[in-house]
Amino acid sequence: MSALRLIADDLTGALDAAMAFASQAAPVPVFWTAPEAEVASSLAIDSGTRDLDAQSARRNVSDLVAHLPSVADALFFSKLDSLLRGHAVHEMSGWLDAMALERCVIAPAFPHYGRVTRGGIQMHRAPEGDRPVGARLAEDLAALGHSVRLCRPGDGVPNGISLWDAESDADLARLAQAGLAAGGTTLWCGSGGLALALAGARPHGSGHAGAIDPARLPRPLLGLFGTDHPVTRAQIAACGETAMALADGGPASAAAVSARLVRDGRASVFLDLPGVRGGPFDGVHVVSKSGAFGDPLLLRRLMFPSEGERA
Repeated sequence: MSALRLIADDLTGALDAAMAFASQAAPVPVFWTAPEAEVASSLAIDSGTRDLDAQSARRNVSDLVAHLPSVADALFFSKLDSLLRGHAVHEMSGWLDAMALERCVIAPAFPHYGRVTRGGIQMHRAPEGDRPVGARLAEDLAALGHSVRLCRPGDGVPNGISLWDAESDADLARLAQAGLAAGGTTLWCGSGGLALALAGARPHGSGHAGAIDPARLPRPLLGLFGTDHPVTRAQIAACGETAMALADGGPASAAAVSARLVRDGRASVFLDLPGVRGGPFDGVHVVSKSGAFGDPLLLRRLMFPSEGERA
């Protein structure tokens, strides 16, 4: 099985996409910088470029690609946000600056989460109707000097840069199978949906994280949970004595976690921060919203739980 070379613009994206290719026998290490030593196995890198300006993101990705550990028959993957947040076009250009490729296949759809590509435009499915989101990939790539061919499910996979419509997992699976069979060096650009499709189409099975047997994971095991959602808190509570609440992320907390791992071999760690501490807003509860998930009125319901509180 070919080794993975994946770059994402943030840590969450790197983990989400790398997960699809990981297995018990072949884990995928995730780095914050290009590894200093040669890595023959798969790897993923968080480029940290989500919050940079576009040109800096392009340069950083190009430099990372140029210094990727070489390996024969690698699978190259530029992880895109399914809502095209960040600098997708410039980061793909960074790959193209640094590599000689037969083809670049762009398929950002993630149908499971209602993100589809139609007519080359990324769409978000919602009860009130589908709406376009993010950049216009073909137009923006053309503005940077890259010619892009728009393709639909069932088309042959051409050389050069192609942008693919996809509205179902089956569309992505068909594309993955055709692209892998085409041979040559291909840069795959997509979200977790394309990662799962590629993992399922590669030889020897999918190897995705669902095949991992928790009982066989090596110790120590550390779980880090950054949300105070009631469902997550209930799941942590179900872990019993492994649950560990921290007041902050300072050195004393790090030492306590290390000691717990040495003693017990496992810890489920979360920050116990019920609200603002000190100052005029002491005790005020903080609501954290992460990612682009939820319906349009989600935050409104949180901020205005009843009509009487709108003042």
